[in-house]
Amino acid sequence: MIKRFIFIFIFSFFSNSVIFSASLRDDFIAAAKSYLGTPYSYGGTSRNGIDCSGLIYVSAKAAGFSIQRTSKAQYAQSTKISDSERTPGDLVFFGNDKTVNHVGIFLGNNKFIHSASDGSKTGVIISSLSESYWKKHYIGTGVVINNKSYTTSQDNQKNENNSTSKGTTSTTKTKPTTKKEINNKIKNEVKEKVTQTAKKELNNFASANFNLDGAVFFDWNFFTHSNFDFYNKSWTIQGQLKTSKFKINPGILTRCIFVGDYTLVPICVSLSLNDYIDLYAGYSFNTGEASSSHLYFYGLNKEVVPARYPNYFGITLKTPKLKLADFDITLLQDISFSIYESADPKTPLTLGEMFAIGTTFSTGINFSIPF
Repeated sequence: MIKRFIFIFIFSFFSNSVIFSASLRDDFIAAAKSYLGTPYSYGGTSRNGIDCSGLIYVSAKAAGFSIQRTSKAQYAQSTKISDSERTPGDLVFFGNDKTVNHVGIFLGNNKFIHSASDGSKTGVIISSLSESYWKKHYIGTGVVINNKSYTTSQDNQKNENNSTSKGTTSTTKTKPTTKKEINNKIKNEVKEKVTQTAKKELNNFASANFNLDGAVFFDWNFFTHSNFDFYNKSWTIQGQLKTSKFKINPGILTRCIFVGDYTLVPICVSLSLNDYIDLYAGYSFNTGEASSSHLYFYGLNKEVVPARYPNYFGITLKTPKLKLADFDITLLQDISFSIYESADPKTPLTLGEMFAIGTTFSTGINFSIPF
């Protein structure tokens, strides 16, 4: 909700008046309906076979505007609206875990036209949003026609006619001759380009899904600097905010690691390579009583402190998601490494001591809230 308010507020500065073309929407729907009965074919864009996003692509082309080819790209390109704002000609998107993999054109009366790949009927058909399957996999609605960036040849002809009807003054403005007029035209073109780019980036931001994760870990190790010995090192709570729109999703991760009388607080940049692997790296601060004294570790007769450079990194392995109400639950196995230095330069840490002190295995559970 907060993200939507922020988006609407920012977008209002860049957007001009919105146009609505009923005839364009009608043409778009009519073009799609002309494909009714066409068999489904993955990657197809003809009457011999067509897939869901291909139907959108060729129908838009027939109506006189352009659109991206895949359902994911069409979702990113569209302006998201609520279900109550939905109008015939808007796109309806479906998928799994907020990942778009199907698209159709809303027709009104809770109906939509699409090219179905499986089910009792396949190919280009008309279905209902009330059907249990589509209700379960529905993601949202996007607008692709009421934006100035979508213009048709008819719209261009109307603009030319309007310009001509205003007389020679209007015609003169479209053909600048003086240096000042040329500079003004260039400035206006640059301004329009910047505005369109800003709209596109804001649309991408608005369509980016985010996940807020919270996790609890039991931290352990099975070796010290001198022998093998299983022991509990600490307890950890974690918070992470990351996107879930891209193939590799960036995020921010922070932890509170409770070790005896002190607390370590790493702040990291994270990268989710897929649904099962996260990488992270950053800097670890220490708080509590240990902030004014050096840290001691198991059986090591040396005083150590966190390194001054980025000193905390690791990898998290995750199980497949388990859905519980509005939460996604996963089990985690984490391996992290903290870099420490000897407080006394005269007695530096050996590689074995650095490895034993810095390595931590963490087993935990994660709760994820998509928004």
